[in-house]
Amino acid sequence: MSDFAIRDGRAADCEAISRLFGSIRFDLSPTLIADRLAAMQDRGDDLLVAVTTDDTPVGCIATSRMVTPHRPAPVGRISVLVVEEAWRGCGIGSALVRAAQGRLSSHGCTLIEVTSRLELEAAHRFYERLGYMRTSLRFAREL
Repeated sequence: MSDFAIRDGRAADCEAISRLFGSIRFDLSPTLIADRLAAMQDRGDDLLVAVTTDDTPVGCIATSRMVTPHRPAPVGRISVLVVEEAWRGCGIGSALVRAAQGRLSSHGCTLIEVTSRLELEAAHRFYERLGYMRTSLRFAREL
C-alpha cells in the first residue's frame, strides 16, 4: 500500500473526510465538512487529500494563513493532519506535510505553525522528525 497521490479536496470527498476526522474523535457530518471546505476555499485556505489509485481519500491536511502585525510575512498553519490507520507508515503523512509546506510557501508564508493536542506524543515526534520545533505554548478558551 504505497501508491497514492495528493490533490485538493473536493466536495465529493466529504464523506471520506468525515470518516477520517471521526477516527480522531471529530464527529462532523459530510454536509458540515462540505460547508467548511467551501468556506476554506473562499478564504484561500487549503484542504489537501491523499488518494489511492482509485481516487479514495486515505489522508488529509488542512492549512490556513494569517497576517500578523509582528511578522514580516504571512504565517501558515497546519491545523489538522490525519491518515487512515491502515495507511499509516506508508509516507502519506510526510508527503501531505511537504505538499502543505509547498502550498503555504507559494502563498508567501515564511513560517509554518502546527497545532497538536498535548496527548498526541507520537504526532509530536513525527513533526519533530520533519524539522518542526516546540517554540511556544498555545492557550485556548471556549466562548
